[in-house]
Amino acid sequence: MHRLERTSLLGRRAMVDQVQRTLRAESGSLLTLAGVGGVGKTRVALAAIRPLSDRFPDGIHFVDLGGVDDVGRLLPAIADAVTDNDRARGDGTVLSRAAGQLTGRQLLVLDGFDLVGAAAPSVSALLDHCPGLSILVTNRWPLHMTAERVIHLPGLSFPPVGATLSIAELSEYTAVQLYVERAQAHRPEFILQPDNAPAVAEICRRLDGLPLAIELAAALVQFLEPPALLAQAGHWLAVLTGGARDGPDHQRSLRSSIDRSYQLLAPAEQSMFRRVAVFTGGFSIPAAAAAAGVTIGPAFHTLAAWSRRTCCNGRPVARRRSRSARCGVNMPKSS
Repeated sequence: MHRLERTSLLGRRAMVDQVQRTLRAESGSLLTLAGVGGVGKTRVALAAIRPLSDRFPDGIHFVDLGGVDDVGRLLPAIADAVTDNDRARGDGTVLSRAAGQLTGRQLLVLDGFDLVGAAAPSVSALLDHCPGLSILVTNRWPLHMTAERVIHLPGLSFPPVGATLSIAELSEYTAVQLYVERAQAHRPEFILQPDNAPAVAEICRRLDGLPLAIELAAALVQFLEPPALLAQAGHWLAVLTGGARDGPDHQRSLRSSIDRSYQLLAPAEQSMFRRVAVFTGGFSIPAAAAAAGVTIGPAFHTLAAWSRRTCCNGRPVARRRSRSARCGVNMPKSS
C-alpha cells in the first residue's frame, strides 16, 4: 500500500470517478492528471486505479518518478518497474524491454512526471508499441501529446470572501474539513467553534484550498490557534514548513513546493514571474508586459504558457465598455 492511501480522500469522489470513466472508455489512451504541486494528484490517481483490475486484467503498474530527474532514465525506470526477472532486464533495447512486458490490456501509471517532461515523446512511443496499453500521468501540466486527454485537478472547496456562515455551513467545505481533520491528528480535542471558525475559513481561502498548504497550516495548531496563525499570513512561506518526513522533499514546505514549480519554468518565464510579483489581486496582460519591459506578444505567450502549466489563471473581467483578460499567479494569498 502506498503511504498516501493511509490518508483520507476528501472532496475528490467526482474527480476519481472522472479519471475512472476516462480510463475505462478507451484502450491505448493517454490521460494526464494535471494540477499545481501539493493539490493531491497522486492521491486521486491511487484511488482511481484500485478498482480498475477488471478493465486492465493483465496488470496495473505504478511507477514513482519522484527520484528520476534525467530524461534518459525514464524508459529504464519503466522497464525496471514492469520487468519480472533479471534475464528480461538484460535483453534488447530499453523500449523493447518495456514494450515486451506491457502486452495485453495493461495500465501504466507514471507519477510525478515533472522533471522528465522532455521525455514525453517516449510515452507516445510506448503507446505505439503496445496497442492495449493505457497510460495515466500525473504532472503539473499537460504533456501536449497527440490524442492526450487532460483532467485538471483544482484545490478543495473553500468559503467565499465575506460570507457569514454558521459552523455547520463552514463544515460543508472540503478545505475546512481537511483543516479540521489534520488539526485533530495533532491535537485531538480541536473543534470548530465561534472563536476559531472565521480564522479557519479565512486560512483555507487564502491558501486557495491547496491540500498541502492546508495540512501544513493545520499541523501548527499545536503551537498557534487559528487566529494567531492567520496573523502570520504575510509570512506563509516562512511559516508553512514541517511536512511529512516520509514524503518527497518538495512537499515538506510551501516554499519548496513553489520553488519546484519555479525551477521548472524556462528562464524567460522565470523573469516574467519575478516581475509580476509586484501585483496584488491579478493583473492585465498590458500591465504584465509593462512590468516585464516587453511587448504584448511575448507577454501574452508567456502567460499562456503559464496557464497551460497551471501556475497562472486567466479570467474575463467586466468593464464599463469592454471585457479584458486579467490573470493571477496561483500563489497563496497574504491578504
